[in-house]
Amino acid sequence: CIIMASVIYSLSSKVDKGAGKAPSSARILLRFSGGRDHVYRVKTSFHANPKRWNKKKGQLIMPELETPEQKELIALQGKLDELSNKIKIAFAEADKSSVTKEWLEEFVDRYHFPEKYLAQEEVKPITLFGYIADFIKKSPQRKDRATGRLLTTNNIQQYKATEKHLQAY
Repeated sequence: CIIMASVIYSLSSKVDKGAGKAPSSARILLRFSGGRDHVYRVKTSFHANPKRWNKKKGQLIMPELETPEQKELIALQGKLDELSNKIKIAFAEADKSSVTKEWLEEFVDRYHFPEKYLAQEEVKPITLFGYIADFIKKSPQRKDRATGRLLTTNNIQQYKATEKHLQAY
């Protein structure tokens, strides 16, 4: 049974008044529907001018004249479409029991801030020597369990000497 997912965008009712001549903007909200069991509404990090928003279609209204604003709106609509497509693909591939509002919030956060998650996805070294090299590389930030202080250079030298002995063996 294939469940079709849909993503609909809307504007938040809270409008941030721009300072001076800058236009006001509102946060764009995402409503995800993946069947009866999966209907969630989450915030995105995108903002749009309420005067440039079509409530019925759930998308931006593009000005006809070529202006810097039009280019920004086209880029923003492209990002919204890309996010929508990525969510639909991820939902289709995901285990439906694991899809929750938190799953969707994390997915949107990963889309906006991928650098936050790069360190968590780091691949662990596979070989013994790869593991030892990684251990030595990270040892200056490691703390001694007994004292709670950072490791001394003597400890790191001992690690390096042990690595050389193992490689010689």
